[in-house]
Amino acid sequence: EEEAPAAPEAPATPARDDRDIFAFPRGARAGTCLHEIFEHLDFLQTRTEAITPLIRGALRKHRFDDRWAPAVAGMVGRVVRLALDPEDREGGSGTLGGNGGEDGILTLSAVPAARRINEMGFYFPLKTLSGRSLGSVFAGHGITGPSGDFPERIGRLELSRTGGMMKGFIDLVFAHGGRYYIVDWKSNHLGDRPEDYGQAALDTVMADSFYILQYHLYALALHRYLKHRLPGYDYDAHFGGVRYLFLRGIDPEKDPSFGMFKDRPRAAVIRSLEALLVDTPADEG
Repeated sequence: EEEAPAAPEAPATPARDDRDIFAFPRGARAGTCLHEIFEHLDFLQTRTEAITPLIRGALRKHRFDDRWAPAVAGMVGRVVRLALDPEDREGGSGTLGGNGGEDGILTLSAVPAARRINEMGFYFPLKTLSGRSLGSVFAGHGITGPSGDFPERIGRLELSRTGGMMKGFIDLVFAHGGRYYIVDWKSNHLGDRPEDYGQAALDTVMADSFYILQYHLYALALHRYLKHRLPGYDYDAHFGGVRYLFLRGIDPEKDPSFGMFKDRPRAAVIRSLEALLVDTPADEG
């Protein structure tokens, strides 16, 4: 009697790496750890052997296992290689630190320490305002988010009506080609594949988490900083834009758009926000 032919084996499913960057712990402590690594990272020296001591030190400080170091080092390498502005091939000098002289596509690996500011603090005096008036600025400029209700959601925010000070910190400001850029590191977990960090997913989280409002305030703060410190400053000429980098999803080899939200708010939007928000002293106006 002939033996029945063996059933074909099902194709092997690659085992999920339980130590990849998608599996890295979530939450505030993990986010602080990754922020600290980028704050102290030399973007020009990102070979694994060069950055591993920094990564292990941050992991231990924030009570994570050393075994996460290879996953974090791989993520760091992908982030610094990412083309932040593939349409911009202008070289030039950045006035945060003199002549950069770099040509080609902008990556963080081309940004020396002399042309970056980590955790740039800012503050400016606030007028009294309401969520409704703030939302009306975004509505008036057509900034409505993917669901179309972003201005209305801002309008429901409870804001102080007594003025005060707007204070905050920008993760990274750097100069390249005579322009100034804002970077915000985001450790949000949106899925276990780079594809889960595509533009539709990023657009949604940017609106749902009010990151759209956040980066417009950052842009306003940088605009005011440059206006008072850079001779001949012009927003359109000198402001390069905002990059929110969702660290887990960045994979330039698969798709350079994964994990990166980019925008360059129009000058008219920033002027409208400045007029609404900033309580300008008489000698500044």
